[in-house]
Amino acid sequence: MLGRQNQQTTTEGGPQSASSVPSQNFYNPVRSSLYIIILTLTVGALQLACTKDQQKIDLYTVPFACIGVYILDFSIALIQASARALIVDVVPTSQQQIANAWAARMIGIFNIVGFCFGSINLPRRFPFFGNTQFKVLSVIVTILMGSMIAFCCWYVKERDPKHDFAIRLQRQKQQMRLRQLCSDSDESQKIWIQTRLFFAQIVRSFKRLPPQVKMVCYTEFFAWVGYFPLLFYTSSYVGELYLFENGYASPDQLPIDLKQHILDESTRRGTIALLANAIVTLAVDCLLPFLVERACPTSRWYRFFSTRYMWTLSHLVFILATMSTFMVTSSTSAIILFAFLGFPWGCAVWIPFAMISEEISRIKDVRTIQIYDQQQKLNNEDNTQPAFMSGQSPSDPAQDSVRNGKYMELEQEMPMERPSITKKSRIYLAPSLVEHYDNLEHDSGILLAIHNVFVSAPQMVSSVASSILFKLLGSKGGYDDSLAWVFRFGGVVSIGALVLSTRVKTNDQLYQDDKEMAKEA
Repeated sequence: MLGRQNQQTTTEGGPQSASSVPSQNFYNPVRSSLYIIILTLTVGALQLACTKDQQKIDLYTVPFACIGVYILDFSIALIQASARALIVDVVPTSQQQIANAWAARMIGIFNIVGFCFGSINLPRRFPFFGNTQFKVLSVIVTILMGSMIAFCCWYVKERDPKHDFAIRLQRQKQQMRLRQLCSDSDESQKIWIQTRLFFAQIVRSFKRLPPQVKMVCYTEFFAWVGYFPLLFYTSSYVGELYLFENGYASPDQLPIDLKQHILDESTRRGTIALLANAIVTLAVDCLLPFLVERACPTSRWYRFFSTRYMWTLSHLVFILATMSTFMVTSSTSAIILFAFLGFPWGCAVWIPFAMISEEISRIKDVRTIQIYDQQQKLNNEDNTQPAFMSGQSPSDPAQDSVRNGKYMELEQEMPMERPSITKKSRIYLAPSLVEHYDNLEHDSGILLAIHNVFVSAPQMVSSVASSILFKLLGSKGGYDDSLAWVFRFGGVVSIGALVLSTRVKTNDQLYQDDKEMAKEA
């Protein structure tokens, strides 16, 4: 198919010492082997550069290209997770939605900027960056990304983690458990214990996921099975439809004199579809946050402008749009289809991150109130009575740390600012809620990394499913409709995301649940 065919010696000893006095190091078999390997690779690379056999070029370049894609994917995921964690740590709870909205807007703006760069003859304008469009574009993107990351790291002032008493207390507990386990162990066993505790901490973090974050992650898993075909195969699908509407079932049927022209035009049609999708995505990320922020809580239409409702609606639009591929028979209708898909994609790059960021920030605020209250009780009782830490046994090292005045040590290291405790927030001082929130993971880096797993794992599911569909439904002679079935498969799986998104709660619902938990205790 169209898309898959184009998926792209003078030494200090003088001359005598170099020639007539052999060095023992030169005959070292390990070093000799290293020289042989390096020279072999060098010669092989030179041969590859000079060869005209396309099969040999593909044989060597495709594996390196695949490895490069995975390295790039890993790097981008690392940068995205760090940037999102920075938003959570720096921005107050009340501004989490708008901060994540601006992050989504920047994604939309630079998507369009990328398309604009792609439409320019870059090698002619920037010949010193490379001799092909892809090489020059890669250099430009690298310079832009490096510059902006450097500016962000210089300009944004992070909050010192020492100010977060909840995380400091959590890390203190981990260190005490580690010291307790390693106290009677030799040095070799300590390394093994630390490694084991590292993986145990990962599993423990999964188990300690806040219910709201857990539901968002589950929803994301099903949603991204559908999103990945949208990201990978849009231009290929539109390009194949362009060939079909011009009377060609596959690129092999194109006349030699018109082949390149028609292929170029089909590529342009695919690019137009991506551009339309990017424009709608940007419009959604500019308009929806504005409507959500301006919605009046007393209005009967208020619930329709909540982030949860918009997210659920986006899944419904995605399902209907992917199912409509049964009726799409031209590249023009496909371009309109992918423009509509800009709505769910615009929600996907904003709403889940806003929900997770808001929930992490909310839990941090609650834990700050609870820890401050516990600290004050310890101060008032002159360290003779432990503050309530329901659910912990007397032999628990974490409980002992409270009895031994560890909260006092924390305050002496970094005085704790008095949080704003309102009448509404006093319910969080109930023992049952103290125990509940003490058992929730709220480290932004850990939670966003877990969320990234639920976004990345569907890529493997989608890739395997797509390969199976291509194998079963692919046609070598006539028109190949397997790409449309890949989109439909993604739409069917997204039904799970639609159902799960209805179980995500608003802040008011979360507060009511906490209120009921406090009353039951």
